[in-house]
Amino acid sequence: MPIDRMNNCSLPAITNIYICMACDERYAEILGVSLASIAQNKAADDSVYIYVIDCGISFKSKERITRYFQANHNFHVFFISIDLEQFSVFKKDLEKSHISISTYSRLLLSSLLPSNIKKVIYLDCDTIVRTSLQDLFCTEMQTDTMGVRDVLEPYNTQRLKLSKYVNAGVLLIDLEKWRQEKTEAKLLFFALNKIGQLKYFDQDVINVVLQDRISYLDVLWNAQTSPYPGSSKQNRYAKTAHIIHFVSDLKPWVSNINHPFQAEWFKYRKRSPWFDSDFLFWPSKVTNNSIKWKCYYVVSSTVNALLPPFLKWKIKKLLRIKE
Repeated sequence: MPIDRMNNCSLPAITNIYICMACDERYAEILGVSLASIAQNKAADDSVYIYVIDCGISFKSKERITRYFQANHNFHVFFISIDLEQFSVFKKDLEKSHISISTYSRLLLSSLLPSNIKKVIYLDCDTIVRTSLQDLFCTEMQTDTMGVRDVLEPYNTQRLKLSKYVNAGVLLIDLEKWRQEKTEAKLLFFALNKIGQLKYFDQDVINVVLQDRISYLDVLWNAQTSPYPGSSKQNRYAKTAHIIHFVSDLKPWVSNINHPFQAEWFKYRKRSPWFDSDFLFWPSKVTNNSIKWKCYYVVSSTVNALLPPFLKWKIKKLLRIKE
């Protein structure tokens, strides 16, 4: 592996950028689209190393990804296998969620990634990157973990009695500090002792355990987009953001969704390893029942217009139709 120059990013030479993502077979195509956006928008002097935590990706999908990007100059994709059985204790928590068990692999970054990697960008698969990640990677670390304010931060800080709360879909992490502080053990210990008590799973774990070691990134590095009522402000940010993140279970690839960034996602799909395969929209019980969806939309739009933020969120969660 090339010499790590991340501590001297002002050099005019190649900048090594280390990124980690986690994925299972269900999200393999989604991963491919996100990778395509990173590859297309990287700068000429970026040397990008992407480590994908393999949470059950098929050999066929990995081969498709590797073959597609192998000719891309200074763009390297590696797969790191992981035994998901170590997270089996969390399966019940995730039964009614659109979130995969692979999300917990994010807690193991300091041991999963090669020891010579001192700093990494963690990136969810349901993202589109519109620019070089050089500026993000070279951000001066105020703390050992940095992220963008979660769109539901007011609710989450009150729920967990915290002073700040970041969305874990895009994180900048000082891995050297995580290793020195034995952060991985602390995260896992807390997670195991809070089974059944956390609403946002490993994201809650990261925010609670690292509360005094978290600082904020600019919102442009994680514009959290959604088709739900009340999302217009975050969607406005997303129009000019460096990274757009498709939060909630209503993604651009879900059927019957008028997602504000659906066209952009499909634009990158055409440039991804899946460019030559037919696309099948994912079903959603929320949207397939059009009467319930319309009722939800009307009521939540009214709630959004009339009530304060905390009550809005609580009522919309009660009205939510689960997958």
